[in-house]
Amino acid sequence: MDSDSSSPTVTNCTFIDNQAKYGGGMDNYNNSAPTVTNCTFSRNNSSVGGGGVCNSTSSSPKVTNCSFSGNEADSYGGGMYNYNSNPTVTNCILWGNTAPTGPQIYGGSPTITYSDIQGGPGGTGNINLDPLFVDASGGDLRLSSGSPCIDTGSNDGVPSGVTTDLDGNPRISDGDGNGTATVDMGAYEFGLEP
Repeated sequence: MDSDSSSPTVTNCTFIDNQAKYGGGMDNYNNSAPTVTNCTFSRNNSSVGGGGVCNSTSSSPKVTNCSFSGNEADSYGGGMYNYNSNPTVTNCILWGNTAPTGPQIYGGSPTITYSDIQGGPGGTGNINLDPLFVDASGGDLRLSSGSPCIDTGSNDGVPSGVTTDLDGNPRISDGDGNGTATVDMGAYEFGLEP
């Protein structure tokens, strides 16, 4: 998907097995500011940068509750590449993406909170722990029992009007059974069947 000087709303989408020069799954450029929520990016490939998503030329997407795994870039940012761009990444998982430079996220000045990013960064609510996907290689990025991403997101980070996850189940639920409903990181809430 290409976004040029636009601000689309992209919700509940699966980007899998795509190829492009920039942004195997999605390419945002020229002041684009999409809102991307409850999406998965898996097994996409970029011959240059952004196996999952490429943001360039002052683009500033808001990426919330998305899961990235198995994406590859031949140069920069296996999960996400930011060239002169500053995305906001909240309640996301970027794990198991590959690139020679910046396997998960590379470049720009992204604001990353309440996310599971392999190899870092630190910051508010961020973790660096295996998310325990059900079957990442098969494209199933749901969470397995014991995942550190269950009930560890930020409820305030969920965009207004978003009430369900990628499967259509309630977006905020009590996945760990502690009596408090807290959003999970990633595109799916744990333990809810479609």
